[in-house]
Amino acid sequence: MTNLNDNSSNDNDTPVSMIDFGKGMQTMMESFKTCTERIKIKNSKVMSHNIKETKIIRDIFREFVKDSLKFNGHLENYSLDVLFFVKCFKDPNNYSDYDISILCEDLLEKSRNNYEQSKELKDKIRVEEGSEESGIYDKLIKIQNSLLEHKTNIQNEIKSDKKSALVPKGGGLISACSRYIISLFFDVKDLYLKLEESAMVKVFDKNISSIIVEIGKIETFWDMQVKRIEYLINNLQSGRNIKRSRIVHNLEQKWKNVEKECQIYNRVMKELLVKDGLVSIMTRTPLKNYDADFGE
Repeated sequence: MTNLNDNSSNDNDTPVSMIDFGKGMQTMMESFKTCTERIKIKNSKVMSHNIKETKIIRDIFREFVKDSLKFNGHLENYSLDVLFFVKCFKDPNNYSDYDISILCEDLLEKSRNNYEQSKELKDKIRVEEGSEESGIYDKLIKIQNSLLEHKTNIQNEIKSDKKSALVPKGGGLISACSRYIISLFFDVKDLYLKLEESAMVKVFDKNISSIIVEIGKIETFWDMQVKRIEYLINNLQSGRNIKRSRIVHNLEQKWKNVEKECQIYNRVMKELLVKDGLVSIMTRTPLKNYDADFGE
């Protein structure tokens, strides 16, 4: 089985945009696993909700990967059609204007259809500003904002509990001592639980941030496809007024690496799904020694 860290590749023509793509996806997969399986926080409605939402996002992401793989294979074949069109365009001696116009119409029809599909995939990651819908990236940002507010609240509660543990309660010496000992026990216990929660929230936040970064790379991949197809449509629509040398050069530069990119995407995402499937049947264990494993 191909390793996610392997981009195929000892080839020198691997697109820069896809370098370390596999490694990033593996990092994201581990971060999802940490947030949804390893982290256990009791008695926190905020974190229970965030963990539940992250599990939902993980499922949505799995479905996105499956959908994107279907179109990715189609895009790979489409890229060959584009390069064939370029090849014909560069050879006016063997391909007449009529031949080119037929190829142009066929490619234009495919391009319009592919544009809609690629844009739909991109929007599943992040929708355009002002939309009432929300993509995977948008949902993760919402969780991250919730964590920021929750971390502040926990820190304020910890400061309050530290002060409370040092202040005697009740009237009378014996009563004060008794109540102090009892309250101290509960205050220290609550303080310990809040400190533990604070540490786990930091781990959760770190992993959510990692997921957001890697999701952004997937968005970039599909945004590039949208822009390439859009450029192609705009130029094909100009028909015979196309400046042959300019369009040939630009199309060739924009599409020469697409097949390679699609192959890397296909291999990485398929392995991600396989590994994620295997992860789902493994025994879950709570996250321990979080400071040692993840740092501050």
